[in-house]
Amino acid sequence: MDALREMAIEEEIPPKEKNIHILHEAFVRSIKRGGRVHEATMLIDYKLRSKDFMTDLIPGMMLFLKGKIPLFPSLVKGREEIKRIFERCTKEK
Repeated sequence: MDALREMAIEEEIPPKEKNIHILHEAFVRSIKRGGRVHEATMLIDYKLRSKDFMTDLIPGMMLFLKGKIPLFPSLVKGREEIKRIFERCTKEK
């Protein structure tokens, strides 16, 4: 699905859902930073860029309070390798 999203973005195919490309970019940036998705920083990135502050606020807070969304990211080993993978993919475009 991610590859198809990237292809649609490259070909400038408009998404059917508003702000879906912003969510996709926040997801990919989260992986670039830590090697895996950190929901809290990904959602903050998405909310700031989309200016959609109120949608899902209550369910998000409930998940955070239950400990389902960790405050700090857990980083994976080999982040430099992940960075190189993203750099190679960017160079090929």
